[in-house]
Amino acid sequence: MESIKYFTVGLLSGTLTVGTLFCLIHGIQTFTMKGIALVIVAFILSIPIHELIHGITCAYVSDNNYKTIHYGVNFKKFYAYCRYTRIMGRNANIYTSVMPGIVLGVIPAIIAILIGNPPVCAFAILSLAGASKDIKDCYDKTNL
Repeated sequence: MESIKYFTVGLLSGTLTVGTLFCLIHGIQTFTMKGIALVIVAFILSIPIHELIHGITCAYVSDNNYKTIHYGVNFKKFYAYCRYTRIMGRNANIYTSVMPGIVLGVIPAIIAILIGNPPVCAFAILSLAGASKDIKDCYDKTNL
């Protein structure tokens, strides 16, 4: 259940940073049930997109072709994955690891803060939490 541990830490970190900044600028916002449902559905649908972003980034920044990339779900340990069958360079590993967090987390967080949209902010926080283990794995592999 290591993935749940990192998701929880990422959720707390994202809430303390993005959520606090959002509240300082826009005040405390309320959610409708429709907004909560929309965030949950969007986050669940973003999981395969997150993994696709890993794969596309890997194919683009490394010498790996798309045929060396494999996707799957580990239901026992509760996570989706994108695996590369070849070794990547340090920079390619960094880009591949952080790109889903940037695309699905950082960019929506900036948009949410600029337009004051609480569901987009919540989605960004969940996406940053989902990318937290990627950042940890990147750190372990590249010795940043």
